[in-house]
Amino acid sequence: SASDELLPRIWEMCKNGVRYGSQGGFLDCPSREKGVYLGDALIASHSHLVLTGDGSLTKKTLKDFQLSQRICPGIMAVAPGSFCQEIAEFSLQWPMALKNYYRYTGDRAFIEEMVDAAFDGLYGYFARFEGPDGLLTGMTEKRVLVDWPDNLRDGYDYDYAKERENTVLNAFYYASLCTAAELMQELGRSGADYEARAARVKAAFAERLLDAETGLFVDAPGSKHSSLHANALPLCFGLVAEENVAKVVALIREKRLSCGVYIAPFVIEACYRAGESELAYDLITSRDEHSWHEMLKHGATTCMEVWGPDQKWNTSWCHPWSSSPIYLIAERVMGLTPGKPGWETIRFEPHVPASLDEAMVTIPIPQGFVTARFLRDSGFTVTAPPGGEVDVHIDGVAVDVRHAISHAHGTLSDAQLAFLDNHGWVERVGDGLGVWVSIPDQMLRIIQGGELVWQAACSTAEKGAGSEMDSLKTPLGWHSVKEKFGDDASWGQIFRSKQAQSAKWRPGTPVAEDLVLTRLLALTGEERGKNQGGNVDSYARNIYIHGTNDEARIGAPASHGCIRLTNDDVILAYDRIPKGCTVLISDGE
Repeated sequence: SASDELLPRIWEMCKNGVRYGSQGGFLDCPSREKGVYLGDALIASHSHLVLTGDGSLTKKTLKDFQLSQRICPGIMAVAPGSFCQEIAEFSLQWPMALKNYYRYTGDRAFIEEMVDAAFDGLYGYFARFEGPDGLLTGMTEKRVLVDWPDNLRDGYDYDYAKERENTVLNAFYYASLCTAAELMQELGRSGADYEARAARVKAAFAERLLDAETGLFVDAPGSKHSSLHANALPLCFGLVAEENVAKVVALIREKRLSCGVYIAPFVIEACYRAGESELAYDLITSRDEHSWHEMLKHGATTCMEVWGPDQKWNTSWCHPWSSSPIYLIAERVMGLTPGKPGWETIRFEPHVPASLDEAMVTIPIPQGFVTARFLRDSGFTVTAPPGGEVDVHIDGVAVDVRHAISHAHGTLSDAQLAFLDNHGWVERVGDGLGVWVSIPDQMLRIIQGGELVWQAACSTAEKGAGSEMDSLKTPLGWHSVKEKFGDDASWGQIFRSKQAQSAKWRPGTPVAEDLVLTRLLALTGEERGKNQGGNVDSYARNIYIHGTNDEARIGAPASHGCIRLTNDDVILAYDRIPKGCTVLISDGE
């Protein structure tokens, strides 16, 4: 959620692209005919890891590409399958995808297996095309793509650079070698050979590819053209000398996203690397012709292959290589990245632009979930599972680090399962999704098929359990969610009589009133005479699940009859609990 309405629309479109693209074969790829492009997989798998926390598809994809070394030791650009369309820089991106997988999963054994199986063949293959200075040249066995389609290459001196030291190819070569060195060191091995080869490439960039007059890189030695691609990629990967960074940034500011969607995240990452976070955010949310907004403008519901349908005659309308805003928003804007592999620690380094007044993102991690929330007038809140270490890297802004059970995985005990069984849970809910509010332990739990899906500390009535009108007590028994309010509401939005008000509550603001905030789910009783009808009607009593201004007392009975959650948790609950969902409120367990 965000105050910039375009941001969640882009997120949703890209999320759908990953979801349906993955199922259609972009990662799992059941088709023996075609396979998946490695360049697609680098971006799509990164977004998939952010969205799901599940590394299984990425692991399978990485293994499939490693197995393609039986055909080409340099790793095929498309796998698995018989569709041979070799692209040199795609093959070089395989270690980069491997590193992303490791960062998110911490699967050290698989990394070691892949490094041992692949690195000698991959880098031995490309060593055949190294010139005397270390730059790749004469690459004819694999095509150099630069970008796709060709009308989105910013006038790249493509034909001239074909069999020369292509700047884009060599930028990826440098990044790949650096990644290989990092992974070797992570495994406790020497990465000196890869470091030395990378150092040679970097020196050759400065000597042979830099236009000394402009401070920009050209598309190939001898070319007079300095494209966006030939400069943004080197800036992204750390190849631009400090004295030339401002010149490359000026080029990006002028050219903007005069590239394809595939190269766009590297351009945006280059801006972040240069400390230009405002420009980076402007490019993510741009309304230019080359923008994710352009896809939305044409009615896209999943991210497309190109910015608009007129840019490629047979463009795909579901292409997860365009899903990079998922990880750019989560990692760069909201600042959530693995501090150590497998999220052993959580690194928080946000880059919220001046135009964004509030935003919130929640992503899965192996231990549960982590949420980053920003409110312009009160700063950042990061909520992690209990025991999760948050490493904060931002100065001059308040950061409230919290740990909540709602952000951890959990299970139901045998006693809890027996309690639900005795109360007729299976008869009422079956294998479907239901909500259980337990007054004794002040917990709200979402359960499906006997499994705990999510849980959060709550606050029921200070005066205890009861169903009478004006009793200020929490009603017991079976209920259901009759109405939901707050789909697009801001964090802290005040509701009165189920209507969103213009006012918002902010932490630290003293208010005597018991406010209904952020989201509300109105409950109706399902048991006649107990919580339905007459003087005991839960719906007429306005019994809600809602956010509150009394967050400090969550976990203890403090409400006036409703079920309170923290404002962060009510957003998470609201998204998980559908209208019509069955709710049990009990005074046992």
